[in-house]
Amino acid sequence: MRCGAGAGTHGPARRRGPVRARPSRSGAAGVRRRQRGENLALGYADAAATVTGWMNSPGHRENILRAGYTSIGVACTLGSHGQLCAQVFLG
Repeated sequence: MRCGAGAGTHGPARRRGPVRARPSRSGAAGVRRRQRGENLALGYADAAATVTGWMNSPGHRENILRAGYTSIGVACTLGSHGQLCAQVFLG
């Protein structure tokens, strides 16, 4: 998977590692959990390809498999740069 400038024209773009959701962002939404995590993906052809990309990335896979997370939210939307998908984990 490629990241960086122009990634949208050469293949799916992803962050190099998992993103930990900021406590201020989730806290402002009323979330009071001890653990938070987030996976983002941009430009994959479909949801199955997105999940395959996450599972092939050690950091994103760690978020998906972390036993301490007890809740998940998932969303995808199509925009000018392709499909954007997000997973938010809470524990």
